[in-house]
Amino acid sequence: MAANDPTNLNRFRICSPVPFDVSKLVAASPTNLTLRAMILAKLRDQEPNHVFVAHALEPEHRRLTYGELLGTVFNLAHGLIQSLGLNRGDRLAIVLPNHEHYHLLFFACLISGIVAVPMVPQMTAQEGSRSMSEAMPHVVVSHSSFYRVVCEVHA
Repeated sequence: MAANDPTNLNRFRICSPVPFDVSKLVAASPTNLTLRAMILAKLRDQEPNHVFVAHALEPEHRRLTYGELLGTVFNLAHGLIQSLGLNRGDRLAIVLPNHEHYHLLFFACLISGIVAVPMVPQMTAQEGSRSMSEAMPHVVVSHSSFYRVVCEVHA
């Protein structure tokens, strides 16, 4: 496999390989490009040790490299499918603050074909109820600080 082959992920440190056929995610021709294929190709083109995001506000200034990003996203995508039983086209509501976890989950949805439904974390129970009834998500992922509102929505 050539180094510039779009399916070559060998240079990335993927913590625990998951059973994804990457060649199916990366489009062979521009006419077949999808958003997930374009994002995966863009991430693949980055140097795996380059920093994707740095948390300047955290005391230890934690950093996430492109290699760690891809590994985490593939593991999350695998978990969404295997552990939660989601399928391509299923909807997953994301009720998270603007944080690294939000973006990792959003990328995992794109890679796996799951439809990410971002929700405003500060929603009231009434707003959340309306949003949930319109979106009809199969799964809701919420930060613990928003759990009470999410539970009120489903009551």
